Amino acid sequence: MNPTIKSQAVDQAGKGLVASLITYLLVKYGMDTELIFIVMPVITVLLAWISSKIGDPTIASFFSATPVVEIEVDEVSEG
Repeated sequence: MNPTIKSQAVDQAGKGLVASLITYLLVKYGMDTELIFIVMPVITVLLAWISSKIGDPTIASFFSATPVVEIEVDEVSEG
């Protein structure tokens, strides 16, 4: 497996585990279901932001900015 993909999978799985644990605790301690539904997107954004600050920003999200690679193309003359 590509090391970058493996790192992304580990990062995403870790964030999923933390989000699941938070959800479990909120349900266990009786928080209203609708409030949990509203709070979870905020928690996932916070987890993604924290992940980009403590780790490699290009691995922290599938949608993160990737380094730009410039490719030089030689002109081909027809004829």
